[in-house]
Amino acid sequence: MSKLKMCFISYPNKEKASIAAEYIVKNNIAACVKILEGITSFYIFEGKFEKDEEVYLIAKTIEENVDSLQIYLKDNHPYKVYEFLSVDADSINSDYFKWIKENTSRKIWSLF
Repeated sequence: MSKLKMCFISYPNKEKASIAAEYIVKNNIAACVKILEGITSFYIFEGKFEKDEEVYLIAKTIEENVDSLQIYLKDNHPYKVYEFLSVDADSINSDYFKWIKENTSRKIWSLF
């Protein structure tokens, strides 16, 4: 049985995140994607302290689609090293999960 996966991905700005979100949803990799703005990230990269304004993309999908999402990100993400976290949802509205499954199993041509 499928599990719901919540995938968290950071992006440098809303424009780049929106391009990814549209592709991911239109290609049925995730049923829903949200973009959260106003995130400040503090980290060390290549030995240098960094502080950047970012946005967070949250994709809701089924576990069978996580590999497809990672392939898309590997080929298209603007960061050299990007944040990608996938976690299981332990509790979920059954009607919402049914909708997630329906919208991640359709073929793209059914959208148009």
